[in-house]
Amino acid sequence: MIPSWLMVSLLAAASAAALVVGGDGSWWWVLVTFDAVVIGLFLMDVRLLTRPGSVSGVRRNERVMSVGERNAVVLTLTNETARKLVVRVTEPLVHGMEPLTVNLGRVALPPRGEVTFTYEVRPLVRGRMTLPPTSVRALGPLGLGWRALEAGPPHEIRVYPNVMAVGRYQSLIRRSRLREMGIAAVRQHGQGTEFESLREYIPGDDPVKIDWKATARRGKLISRNYQAERSQTIMLCLDAGRMMTTEIDGLSRFDHAVNSALLLAHVALSHGDGVGLVVFSDGIERYLPPRKGHGFLPRIVEALYDVQPSLVEPNYRDGVTRAAMGRRRSLVVMFTDVSGEETASELVPYVGRLLPRHLPLVVFLRDHEVENCAEGGAEQAALTDPWSMAAAANFLEEREHVQEYLRSRGTMVLDVMPGKLAPQVVNTYLEIKARSLI
Repeated sequence: MIPSWLMVSLLAAASAAALVVGGDGSWWWVLVTFDAVVIGLFLMDVRLLTRPGSVSGVRRNERVMSVGERNAVVLTLTNETARKLVVRVTEPLVHGMEPLTVNLGRVALPPRGEVTFTYEVRPLVRGRMTLPPTSVRALGPLGLGWRALEAGPPHEIRVYPNVMAVGRYQSLIRRSRLREMGIAAVRQHGQGTEFESLREYIPGDDPVKIDWKATARRGKLISRNYQAERSQTIMLCLDAGRMMTTEIDGLSRFDHAVNSALLLAHVALSHGDGVGLVVFSDGIERYLPPRKGHGFLPRIVEALYDVQPSLVEPNYRDGVTRAAMGRRRSLVVMFTDVSGEETASELVPYVGRLLPRHLPLVVFLRDHEVENCAEGGAEQAALTDPWSMAAAANFLEEREHVQEYLRSRGTMVLDVMPGKLAPQVVNTYLEIKARSLI
């Protein structure tokens, strides 16, 4: 039982009045009597207050919550009693979710009635989470005290990779507005090697693409449209080692990689390509052999749903070996990062083994805080610490050397900021297909 502001105010006002009046103490009995009456009413309020179970709660949310995105939660509170209740509602959440607490304020619950609240949460980690019961404080009928109650049972939610990005992609592609997402046009007519359709000749078309038989039949110049070849293989290879545990913009490097890999998988499956998955740390964590069709995307999502990076050195040999098991030439997209020459010495030779049979694309995730520190543009504390600046500059220099060496050996390399990772990876995939590199 918690005293309300009304009760505290009454007791404080009586004490202040007694101090102002002063005198020989003849007024103190009035104060004591007044306080006794207030306390007696408070105890009566306690007896009249609602009992546990008088307020029930039910939470509802989308079956799939996306990490790093704002997800809606709907809370319905029901008054199980025959009188109106005034309650304060607080949603206690869990670590790994923003915010940690949602204060839904004070509301009146009608007799046998219900009130619905809607709020948003932003999960920062994937996996299974259990939210504690809703915290409710019910005000007594005299308004002198609050009683703490729990409304509803604990609520389990499942946080998945960013499936909302896939939904946005589908919405924008239907409206031909993919550039708003930073992604180039999906279908690039006149490129690729697989025949798609015929159309009238447009000045500037490559004469090699003129279909002379169709031209003779129709009596005007007809050109062939080509599209990127279908039925190719894309292997997503995700490093879940030590470097991928560090956070950038509130999410781990691994989560940024997972979200980008998921969107790339959706785009590749939309293009008729097969997609496979390898997640490795010091061993193989997840493996899905390449499959085609949109029905395969949920399997990829489930495979990435709860896998987490760990503080171990990545075993590039196992990851590359598993990714290269297929007989067909594949685009192997590896999301990873290096912390020094020792890690790079493991990455470079094993990625090199993919060539020339496969086409490797190594994706690094840039950290703007490290870059700012190296350039002397970080917080004031970093500006006065030359050791931090030197360490950051050395880290970036080693990364650049690794990337230059990979490029010189024929490996494609991307080094991008988190906010541009997904569109850059998808655009690179589309460019590779348009140039028939796989």
